[in-house]
Amino acid sequence: MSGEGDRMNTSVDLVDRREVEMTVGAKSSRYFAVTTPGLTATRWLSHVLASHPDVYVAHGKFALDSVIAGDFHKEKETAHLESLTRGNQTREFYEQRSLEEVLALYRGIKPGARAHGCVHSYTMHTLAQAAQHPDTLANVRVVNVVRHPVDFIASHESLVRAAEKHPRLYQSYLDEVFPQVLREFPELYLMRCPEFRAFFAFAISCRAVSDLLYDMCYPNVRHLKMEALTTQVDVLSEFCAELTGVAYAKETLDEYIRLGAINRHRAGTARRQPHETYAAWAPWQQDIAQMMISGLVLDWLETLGYDLSMLEAQAAPASAGKGTEAPCLADCLRSMDQRHPLLAFMTPKGRERKHIVEADLQGFHMTRHEGKFYAMARTQEIGDISKLDDETLQELHEDGLCVGGASIAEVWQALALVLGSNPQLIEEYHGYNLIMFRKVCYAAPLGLALDLDRLTARERKQLIRNNRLIAGGTPVVVKQQIDALAP
Repeated sequence: MSGEGDRMNTSVDLVDRREVEMTVGAKSSRYFAVTTPGLTATRWLSHVLASHPDVYVAHGKFALDSVIAGDFHKEKETAHLESLTRGNQTREFYEQRSLEEVLALYRGIKPGARAHGCVHSYTMHTLAQAAQHPDTLANVRVVNVVRHPVDFIASHESLVRAAEKHPRLYQSYLDEVFPQVLREFPELYLMRCPEFRAFFAFAISCRAVSDLLYDMCYPNVRHLKMEALTTQVDVLSEFCAELTGVAYAKETLDEYIRLGAINRHRAGTARRQPHETYAAWAPWQQDIAQMMISGLVLDWLETLGYDLSMLEAQAAPASAGKGTEAPCLADCLRSMDQRHPLLAFMTPKGRERKHIVEADLQGFHMTRHEGKFYAMARTQEIGDISKLDDETLQELHEDGLCVGGASIAEVWQALALVLGSNPQLIEEYHGYNLIMFRKVCYAAPLGLALDLDRLTARERKQLIRNNRLIAGGTPVVVKQQIDALAP
């Protein structure tokens, strides 16, 4: 283990820090990132991409040279164990560096490569957070890889259960991850819990799927199904060429598909179909999946072609009338310790999160109405958007209190505009201040004390009717209106 870490540190130390500024904009290399929540054949995919001699690939939080210095055939024998013991080696490395620094370090490790990138080192959300400059992401080819949620949960659950043999890793799941799950989903305290370790592993795995909500909302990102990449050579060939800019031999890719994935977290069940896996889950597991996975995530995954009929909302819990002798999680914890630390996160059960607030977005909650998506400010305390008339809905939109769109990506973009917009003075023109605010240009007479950010839509309209304020889509249009008022 120390040998891998030493190699990673040596590779990093060899890079001149000045390359951070010069590498990202360099035109001789292409940069790429395969984002994913994991358990999507990422180790296999890393070796596939690195099979071309002109491509450098880092994988996950492994040592930076683990793929280019690794051996695909040997790893098929040991990789499952290594994913638990060595898969977190560079966690702090990625957490403490910007994306610009990371890309520069990649280039320093293999300076002659035509393409540098990573697989599973970031999710789409953490990749966007790591970039210090918006232009950086524009220069990185990004593809997000997903997997059928039922298969993902089953593999993730097996991985967590395997971690029981590694006390430090397992304790981190228990002390860091599970409390966060309970904070987000207090409904879990009332779920049946026949066996704590099984419950704990399954809930963590369902949360990993629910977190796709933060990755699926970024616009202009291509999403691919893992199942297609691992079985269809034409899809894999197009993916590799698009990502790296170099051509791969189809014979080589065919061989990787034939050999199959390196990690098999569910031994003996790889051929089971999602419907069969779901049917084999205990009723309490089906209930947890139904409760934790947002309808927005399911809708999005269905657009990628997945059959998710098994996860559609049921009229009654699957566990109703079954296994009622099993205690709920809260009682299970109390039976272990009346003052169990995990009980500290329990709150009184209110309305189910799945049906009321499907995503918390900086003071807004996401909801759906008549085929559109809306982000409603929680300060309005409006739970049912269908009760609003069109005029009220429009005013809330203009006030930035309810933004809508045909897709979640559109809503996120509109919400970013609302949260990031402040009135900007452009210029003075013929006795007026021209001000841009939320993509609308306003003209206010010089000397008029005006704070557009604090005015409601009704107040702005009243000022416009009284000729105290002029509004238009662009400064040119507003200037034309000002000129028309001149004597």
